[in-house]
Amino acid sequence: MDPLGGIRSTVSQGKAMQKGLGSKVKQAKGAQAKAAKFNSGIVKHLLVFLLLGSLLGLTVFLPYYQFDGFFATPAPDGTVPKLNMVRVVFTSLSIIFLLIGIWHLSKAEKKVDWFDRFRLGPEFGLTLGFAFVAALGLFLMHRFGHLLLFWKTTPPNAYFEPMASTFALLFASTAIWFVVPFLVRHLYQRAMLVEDKQYPLWYFPKNHKEKEPVWIEPFVHLHMRFIPDRKQGSSKLIETKLPLQWNFGQGVYLFIEDYNEHRSPDAPIKELRQDDNSLGWLFSVPKKIGSIKIGQRYLDPELSVQENRIVENTEIRFSRIHRIPAKS
Repeated sequence: MDPLGGIRSTVSQGKAMQKGLGSKVKQAKGAQAKAAKFNSGIVKHLLVFLLLGSLLGLTVFLPYYQFDGFFATPAPDGTVPKLNMVRVVFTSLSIIFLLIGIWHLSKAEKKVDWFDRFRLGPEFGLTLGFAFVAALGLFLMHRFGHLLLFWKTTPPNAYFEPMASTFALLFASTAIWFVVPFLVRHLYQRAMLVEDKQYPLWYFPKNHKEKEPVWIEPFVHLHMRFIPDRKQGSSKLIETKLPLQWNFGQGVYLFIEDYNEHRSPDAPIKELRQDDNSLGWLFSVPKKIGSIKIGQRYLDPELSVQENRIVENTEIRFSRIHRIPAKS
């Protein structure tokens, strides 16, 4: 038995604890450095947008009331109409903020490590914060810039003039366009993530062993609209009835067989199937709000007539769908 075994074990445990503490200290220092880098980057961007807003606020020094219109047609008396400078500045600031917002998107993705184009919350908050700071700089410069420049000749009540505040708020509101590129790009990215909708196709069965159908009440009367042959341009509307409990695909098969054999043997429905399943059928009914048609609702041939929510006198459209067969 080693009399120093316990001491050696204690020493090794102490060294292990020191290493563990050292790694935790390094992690903490790394997190602090990252946070400092993050904070400094955000502060720099805030200062940049505050400066940009202040520069745009220099539009307060434009001649709003003594500006002749560009390409203005003189009146019969020879006078030239004045250009509405407020509208010009408002429109110009909106366009400038829109362009700055586009520039912000490209810079944010490169400079901000945690900026994720597919996420809305923190990124939108950051963009909104930059827009607010830019609007604040514009408002302060537009509201108090000329007063501070001519402070010696400015009466005290001019600092509380409500009309000046109204104009400053009006122009500061154009900063909302700064957020528009972010929202448009985010909506586009989200839309690209939406998967294409798959509609259920029905394939006319081959060598189908037909069973004697059981006609179970209640029935629903339908109008089947289809083109007998693709070479024909006109469609046909055929009335029929199907039990609500029937499988819809089975009902379509029996309807086509009955039509070709009994109703119209001289002009049957052609091009029913391809051996490689490159020809399928799609069934749809009009989607309406009241009497206004707003689109199509597609039926599932695997469900029953009732489960497809087919009601009395529904018009069902048959459509041939040609697709590339899957390679075996």
